[in-house]
Amino acid sequence: MASAKPFTSEMGANLEQSQSPQEHQEPTEQRPKVQLQLHKQQPKVQQQPAQQQQKGMTLPEAVMWGNAKQVCQLIALNQGVSIDEKWTDYALLNLALKKRRRQIAKILITEGCRVHKPNLKAGVDTPLHYAVKEDIDMVQMMLDRGAEISQQNEHGETPLMLAAKLNKPEVVDLILNKFSSNLKNIKAKDKFSHFFVACIKNKTDIIKHMMKESIYINEQVDLNATMWAGYTALHFAVLFNSFETIKLLLSHKADVTIKNADHMTALHLAYKKNNETAIGLLLDVHEKNFKNPVDGNGFSHFHIACLRNHLKAVKNFVGHGVDINHAVKINANQYAGYTPLHFAIKALSVNGNSQKPLIEYLVKQKADVNARDAQNETPLHLACFQPEHKVNKYAQHVDNASRPDTESNTPIQCEKFFRIIDQIELLRIVDLLLNCDSDVNACNYNDETPAFFLFRTNYGSRDMTKKRDKYANAVSKMFNSQRYDVLKLLVERGLDVNHKDDRGMTLLHHVMDLDEHQLMKEDMVKLLIEHGADVNAKSLYGPTPLHLAVNNGHDNLIELLVDSGADVNAIEKDYGYRTPLHMATVHRQEKTILHLIRGGADPSRVTSNGMSVIHLVALDDHMRLKQPKSTSESPIDPRLALNGMLRAVLMNGCDIDMRDKNGRSALLLAAWELNHTAASILMDYFADANIRDNAGETCCSLPLYESESIAYYFYRYIQKLKIANFPLSDQINDFYNANTGCHPELTEDLIQQLREELEKMKSAKINFFCSFYDLMFKNSMYVEQVLDTPLFKSSLDSIDQIYPNFGKRLITQYGKGLARRRQMRKAETVLAGLFNNRVSTHAVEKILKYLDDETLSNIIKSNDPKFKFSHPRQAMQEFITTPMSCNQDEFIMDSSTYLDNKCESRKQAIAYCNALMQRKQLLVE
Repeated sequence: MASAKPFTSEMGANLEQSQSPQEHQEPTEQRPKVQLQLHKQQPKVQQQPAQQQQKGMTLPEAVMWGNAKQVCQLIALNQGVSIDEKWTDYALLNLALKKRRRQIAKILITEGCRVHKPNLKAGVDTPLHYAVKEDIDMVQMMLDRGAEISQQNEHGETPLMLAAKLNKPEVVDLILNKFSSNLKNIKAKDKFSHFFVACIKNKTDIIKHMMKESIYINEQVDLNATMWAGYTALHFAVLFNSFETIKLLLSHKADVTIKNADHMTALHLAYKKNNETAIGLLLDVHEKNFKNPVDGNGFSHFHIACLRNHLKAVKNFVGHGVDINHAVKINANQYAGYTPLHFAIKALSVNGNSQKPLIEYLVKQKADVNARDAQNETPLHLACFQPEHKVNKYAQHVDNASRPDTESNTPIQCEKFFRIIDQIELLRIVDLLLNCDSDVNACNYNDETPAFFLFRTNYGSRDMTKKRDKYANAVSKMFNSQRYDVLKLLVERGLDVNHKDDRGMTLLHHVMDLDEHQLMKEDMVKLLIEHGADVNAKSLYGPTPLHLAVNNGHDNLIELLVDSGADVNAIEKDYGYRTPLHMATVHRQEKTILHLIRGGADPSRVTSNGMSVIHLVALDDHMRLKQPKSTSESPIDPRLALNGMLRAVLMNGCDIDMRDKNGRSALLLAAWELNHTAASILMDYFADANIRDNAGETCCSLPLYESESIAYYFYRYIQKLKIANFPLSDQINDFYNANTGCHPELTEDLIQQLREELEKMKSAKINFFCSFYDLMFKNSMYVEQVLDTPLFKSSLDSIDQIYPNFGKRLITQYGKGLARRRQMRKAETVLAGLFNNRVSTHAVEKILKYLDDETLSNIIKSNDPKFKFSHPRQAMQEFITTPMSCNQDEFIMDSSTYLDNKCESRKQAIAYCNALMQRKQLLVE
């Protein structure tokens, strides 16, 4: 074979300084001088034969910079690779591997380059070292050609160790299979060895072979190593789930207490990985070994034994003097401050392990039942916590057990089912702790007592329920039942039922916050109320239990709270001064609205932005009605429901034309929101279309053309108002004239029907001076005075049937009068208070009789603590003489000739009040 140009050390030095390009690409960087000469000759090369094309390029240069085709051409030109005493072939292969020229390296190996050099000096990478980093096929090629794995690089690593550290499991298996019969235990500088690699790969035959050579089974990787510092063979077996190796090592007395550089034993590592098999094998050792290693956070083997319910190991530890109250460090990232009893109860409450015998043993051995962890929580806190995944775990057990038996093909027996359910030991553990004087009112740093932990989980939530069969649902029911039993037990042992957490919430709040699928809520509420729970307790953010019950749609609980004295007009200040009635309206809960009103809810209450429940009805057309749960019941018609809600609030004293802080009425809001359902119903009840907001806008100012239905309803509404002779503003008349011909007119038959109904109303007298027709135009002052007339009261329930077209206007008027009466009662209380209750009732009633609604509202505001008056007369002058927001040019429905003059009424009230003061008739005799 012809010899190629020798690969000199000088050329090697030049090659080392150059950068290797990607394969099949020309280099972009400046090359050594020899390459530049080649570049100058390139034009001639293209015209010469192939044999002369390679003139000036050597094989080392082609390996360094060329491509696979050029290397093959040079090898063919030289009739192969030179195999000489200088090991040129070996150097070429190393060069290709070092520069990561994989394809070229494979060509060189195929062409006979040697892969192993005997007597190579220590600390040098062999071709196999490089191949391990790149390509398993190349490793196979080298092993087939006699590559050895005993050579160590500068770190003392063999190719096998390097493959293990680089996480190349397939390469490791390939090498181990090749040398399994004669693998020697070589150590790297960091003391990582072939023995450890065998433990990683669970090669028990290799491990046994090495043990015969008197290997130290507890040897560790160097504590300063960059990888796996301080690991023993047992650590590696645990880390890589080599269970047979674990058993083998333990049978040869491997030390389970040795810690790595992170202060973790093999058992700590197994727990961190949640490796239950390894944990069990290692804990079995502690049935006799009582040493209790502790990691850097104070987490010990004793703690793990308590977590995993290993009673024999626990008894061995305690019997040899291990501190039964030893706690994890307070600054630990996990389980901070936990004692063994905390761990044992956590395993029961969170993981669902059957721990009762172990807990009883710890308590018997004087474990501190009131020990506090880093969150200031006692074991009783943890015992009351039942997470959702635990419920799911039991449900899965039951589901598996309820499947037909594979042998007998018979369903689960009832005894077997209830035996699974009986694993729930919560009540017995809580009773045990309480019998040992566990503090039932102990608070954590969130001011939560143990009872609060009962409500951290929704058992059987909406998503869970869909996936469960009757057995799994029974598990959920069992947990709910036990929650009630535990709460009852805590209450009987002195639980403070009115204690508030850091959010100001009581247990009643938390019960109301449970979702609709939770069972026994009503029983828990009754239990708490019977033991003195405050049904009107407010959280820091304002909601009472009734607010939360309404928000979550708990109809039965709402009724129970109202019957127990809950304030149906309570406000939550941080959420816009909403009452429960506001919330029920937002959620469109018709049944709840009716129940709250029957319980005394004031529909005239407003939120912080001045909105009443009628405003909230007008805001949203996406009806969030609470539909029936049963599919057999008919769905609720949104329009009928909205009509029912509106009628209910009007009949109980709400002014349909109340304005918010921006001066907007409900009708104006509904039109602005294009809420055609609400707008049409408000028109049915004759909401005032003339009202202007603070910016002077009316319903007609808004883009009604965007909703054809609202424009149509509004046009027909104006027609009805005109027939009844209601006063209309110029803006309304302009809208009507502009839309004439755009919408259908009322039929002659309907117009005749409307006129006949109006005549009928004129003939129905409620007193000598006023008919039902007249009453449609009266202001609230007058309507309040005739609320109790027999004809008016007796006709209310069926008034819209007697007068189908205009009867709802009388209901609206009734609501205005009732709202004024409610305001007068409030003002009467405030006014009496201004005069230190020295004013006669007759005098107060006479004063209030002549005051308009706005003035009444101002008097009520005077009860606010921010107002201070030196004399009652100052208060009267301040609020009675408040200027009216009245525009003389503004026409509204109440401005007909039937109304009293408001300004004159105010003057009469002031004059009467001053006369009483001057004559000293304010004193009650």
